[in-house]
Amino acid sequence: MAELVGRSVHAVVMKRWRRRNPAVVARDRVYAEENRDRNKRRAVIYSHTQRDKINAAARAAAAADRVAATRSGTFTPEEDALVLRPDLTARQVAQLLGRTAASVARRRKRLRA
Repeated sequence: MAELVGRSVHAVVMKRWRRRNPAVVARDRVYAEENRDRNKRRAVIYSHTQRDKINAAARAAAAADRVAATRSGTFTPEEDALVLRPDLTARQVAQLLGRTAASVARRRKRLRA
């Protein structure tokens, strides 16, 4: 029978066993009903196309953040004035300038020396 339907012998045995045991079928239906919404969410996440789209969007967002936060080059006099403001933290200045907080802190230290 397994050869005829193109399934494994174990699959055929299990199908026959389930048909002879209606309690198992009922239990499986209740379980499936209880977990239907969760399984739908999983199906969306685990399908290759959706997972690839989610990953691509996350990679693009991360790349944009890295580019925005790693503006390289010399500081302009206007940027130096902003770096030296005592009322702003290095992180706040970095967000305003589109640089990293570490580069702002290094520049601040260099200017004050």
